[in-house]
Amino acid sequence: MSAEDRFDEILRWVRIMAAGPLRDLLREHIQSETDLAVYQASDGARSRDQVGGLAGISGRAVGTRWAAWKEAGIVLENSTKKYPHRIASADSVGFELEP
Repeated sequence: MSAEDRFDEILRWVRIMAAGPLRDLLREHIQSETDLAVYQASDGARSRDQVGGLAGISGRAVGTRWAAWKEAGIVLENSTKKYPHRIASADSVGFELEP
C-alpha cells in the first residue's frame, strides 16, 4: 500500500469519526430553515450580502451568524477562501432540521 493510499484511508476514517460530533454541533447551532440556508450558502465564495440575499436576510444578520459559528467551529476563515465558509455541508454529515 502506497503512502498516498494510506493517507486516503486515514482521511476516510477521520471523516467517518468526525461526522457524528459535527452533526451534533450543527444541531446545537442551526435552529431554523434560515440558519440552514445561510450555513449551506457559506461556501467561501459568497459575501455576507450574497449569502443574505439567498437566505432572505440582511448581510448584517449573516455576519452575526458567521461570528457565532466561527466561535463554535462550524464556519472557518482562512487565506484560501475569500469569505467565511462552512466546515462541511450539512448533507455530507447527514444533518437535517428536526421537525
